[in-house]
Amino acid sequence: MGEELVRRLSDMPVNLIMKLHDRSRDLRERYSGGVDWTARLQPLLAEGRGVIAPGHDITPYLVASDLMITDHSSAGFEFLLRDKPIVRIHRPALIRLANIHADYVALLASVAESANTIAEAHAAVERGLSNPSGQSSDRQAVAMDLFYRPGGATGRSVAALLEVIELEPVRAAVPEREVQCLPSA
Repeated sequence: MGEELVRRLSDMPVNLIMKLHDRSRDLRERYSGGVDWTARLQPLLAEGRGVIAPGHDITPYLVASDLMITDHSSAGFEFLLRDKPIVRIHRPALIRLANIHADYVALLASVAESANTIAEAHAAVERGLSNPSGQSSDRQAVAMDLFYRPGGATGRSVAALLEVIELEPVRAAVPEREVQCLPSA
């Protein structure tokens, strides 16, 4: 449903960031079906409102997004930290092929609006954008269950490392910055 879904989404008054799975860029039959998906999908995107994300790290694109459309990607769980709507394209064959555990399938389905057709996906996107707080409490509950104190791992790791090597934390000196004032009018 990918190409037709991109066409339908490109007709909507939205900006579209497409983040292809990294293996989709591998032209071997096993990963992409031998298709150059970037070249195939780029012409379908609305000029000035659609882009295929060039990077492998999905994080910047999650931050920039108001809604995510996914199949059963783990990125859907990462997007829960944004507490924004998720539209899940239900693909039973993918679930079987990728051997995705039924618990994860059910968990993602519980926080997303599921779609089996292009029309259902299009309608789900419209509903999600018009009511972004829908399912918010479900998304927050699952995120709280999956992620331990998000956003603080680096600080906790550094503190634990300093404790193990028996060093006291040192506060970084922040240089005073020269403040430039605008002349009074």
